[in-house]
Parts: sequence; C-alpha cells; structure tokens
Amino acid sequence: MDSYKEKPWHSYRDGIVDFLNLRKSGNPAHASFEVDFTRATNIISERRKQGDKSNSTIAYLLWSFAQSVKQHPNMQGIKKNKKIILFDDVDIAMMFEKELPDGEKVPVPYIFRAMQNKSYTDICNELASVKNKDISEFNRKQKSALFKALPGFMRVFILKILIKDPLKRKTALGTVAYSTLGFSIR
Repeated sequence: MDSYKEKPWHSYRDGIVDFLNLRKSGNPAHASFEVDFTRATNIISERRKQGDKSNSTIAYLLWSFAQSVKQHPNMQGIKKNKKIILFDDVDIAMMFEKELPDGEKVPVPYIFRAMQNKSYTDICNELASVKNKDISEFNRKQKSALFKALPGFMRVFILKILIKDPLKRKTALGTVAYSTLGFSIR
C-alpha cells in the first residue's frame, strides 16, 4: 500500500502551471549547475581500496538524489484536483539501453522503488542486476491488440486519463526520474 500525505493546492500555483503549459512540446524552464564531486570520488575510491566491489558513481548519485527528495518531498508532489499528493517513498525511474534479439539497441524503463530506504551498496547491487538483465526479463505489461490498433492520438488520450490518478502514475512512472544526462522532476 502506497503511503502518502495530502496537502491543499494553493491557487497561487495555478499561475506557475499556466506558465509551464505555454509550450506543450517541452518545459521552458531550464537549469544549469555545477557540482564538486571530489568527496564522492574519494568515498568511492576508499571503498575500492578496502576491497568493496560494489562501487558506482551512478549508484552514489541515485542515493544522493533519493536522500534529497526524501528531505524535500514537495519535489515529487503530484497534483490531484485541489490537493497535492506527497508520497513517502521515492521511486526513481531510469532508462537503460538494452539489446533486442536482432542487435538493435532500445531504451527500456526501470523503476527503483523506495530508494530513500536503500543503502549505497543496495543500490549498487540493484543497478548491477538491472544492467545484467536481458530485455525479456523486464516486466512489461502487454497492451491489448485493440489498444495497439487505436490511432496514436487516442492511445495518448487514454494514457493521459490513466495517469491522472497519482497512485497509477507512481506505479507506471515512479515519482521522479533520473537520466545519465541529468535528472528531472515530473
């Protein structure tokens, strides 16, 4: 059972949403920042010297991201009517490149569940497990033949209706996303 809190959606936020919806093709807000990664590199290097084989920069970044979202749960809030839903669990969606039987490489989504409770080593192990999975091992629900036969605009319309429910959205998309190109907040 997903644990969450509900808070009121204050009307001043409507102006922000309107601004973000100006461009349907993308979010017009951009951010750029620089991070000093020296401490993290030193920690990973020290663990490696001590014989710890579970060391990964991506795992450290995922762990840090999960801890940041845990401390600032509004970052993963999802609007529902006049409320905002704040989940206790930080579920991070991430894309992995997998190879099809014909050799073509395709992106495949994976959601790390309850990341705020996992240790760095737990995340290293899960990350390694996901990287080693064959594409056939990913739990991908098969869409019905009828759904696949619908025109694209109708499929998108149905999917948008389905993910309006914050619980279904969390299940399908996680609460935040991480990319090796950076991370994004939905």
